[in-house]
Amino acid sequence: MLRTAVEANPWYGAMLLQAAPEDAVPEVRQAFLEAQQAVLRSEASGRPAWRRSAYALARYGARSAMDILEQVTLDEQSDPQAVKAALDGLVMTLRWFVPDATAVLQEMLSRLLDPPPDVTVGDSVVVRALRSIQATGLTSLAGHAWSRLEQPGVSWEVTSQAWETLAQLDVLPNRALRAGYAQACARQLSEIDRELGSTAATSEAERLNEERLFLLKRLATEGDIETLLAYRFRAGLAECPDWREMVDRAARTVQAGSPQNVLAGALLDQEMFGAGPEGWMEPGC
Repeated sequence: MLRTAVEANPWYGAMLLQAAPEDAVPEVRQAFLEAQQAVLRSEASGRPAWRRSAYALARYGARSAMDILEQVTLDEQSDPQAVKAALDGLVMTLRWFVPDATAVLQEMLSRLLDPPPDVTVGDSVVVRALRSIQATGLTSLAGHAWSRLEQPGVSWEVTSQAWETLAQLDVLPNRALRAGYAQACARQLSEIDRELGSTAATSEAERLNEERLFLLKRLATEGDIETLLAYRFRAGLAECPDWREMVDRAARTVQAGSPQNVLAGALLDQEMFGAGPEGWMEPGC
């Protein structure tokens, strides 16, 4: 019966094997491990199957199961989606209180985010590794997120996730890191502008405008008044109700470091631009 359950449903089989005495049904245990490893190693398996097998191994939680997840995670020949599934499985071992799960996950994440010179780790895997640090609250690995923000030529996807990871871990970046992140936001904003110029699909344009607004809010936090003003009346953004708050936030950020900044002071002087709650911020003004 146990063999049938393992073959029919890896997740259910993993729970049954976990509950069984350690020295029971060794052949079934071995068959279970080999089957999940084969799924994770096969390019034909696909995302749902990779995730199912990775979670089954994590739920089983034996050292032999952890070994398979580690091997798939670090093997350059593994499909990136299989690597991410294995990494997700290792993250779940923390939630299921698998022995040594924290140490194993720390080791895997460190090796993915600081690989040897002859090893290349794709951006999608790097993003997942950084997200794993964020999800598990492993502050001991915050340096890996920090270093990604210091590296030149890092993709926006990696930069954005590294920033989110530091924020989730309550790590406050220094002035240089904030400036670099603001520059990355501005570059991504320009890239989206180019994409908008070549799309005719309404749904895609709406998605891109939402991303533009997200970036502008980040730039407001960093005090980039000039970029905000340049985008204030752009198509797809002009009617956003958040402009007053965004500009105020940017102006206050600038004033905090430069109290005599004329532009910041003027933007915060609502009487100068109209008596209404929005003043010149309203599109019709």
